[in-house]
Amino acid sequence: MKKFAIYQAGILLISAISSSSPAVGQEMQRWRFRFFHTPSKNIRCVYTNPGESLRCDVMNHAWKSWGCDHGGCFGHSFYLDNPGKSYAGHTSDSLWGTESTVLKYGQSIKLDSTICESETTGLTCRNTSGGILHLNREFYRLNK
Repeated sequence: MKKFAIYQAGILLISAISSSSPAVGQEMQRWRFRFFHTPSKNIRCVYTNPGESLRCDVMNHAWKSWGCDHGGCFGHSFYLDNPGKSYAGHTSDSLWGTESTVLKYGQSIKLDSTICESETTGLTCRNTSGGILHLNREFYRLNK
């Protein structure tokens, strides 16, 4: 199976192509990645579909990270899946340095069943199943 990627205007499209199928080059699956960040560039997010999964990293934060194990660290990555609640994640990478679109203060972005709003007080994302994620430099709030 061959994979190729196209990045345009904050959206990364990855398509999987099977070279063993009768119609070589026939698209089998299409993945969409939408990258965005807050104006301060401190919070960077990527939304993935299929899967309706949002990941946001807080680059600089006041709370202490929760340590590392098995090749990854806790304390800077947060997730909101739909359906589902938000949660802190274990990651061995960072969204720092990814090319992304600015979500200006006062703007919102609709990502299928998830909506994120950028404000001077931080980034708040909600999904249709009741999950809430609020992030800023000073604190994070999950599902409240």
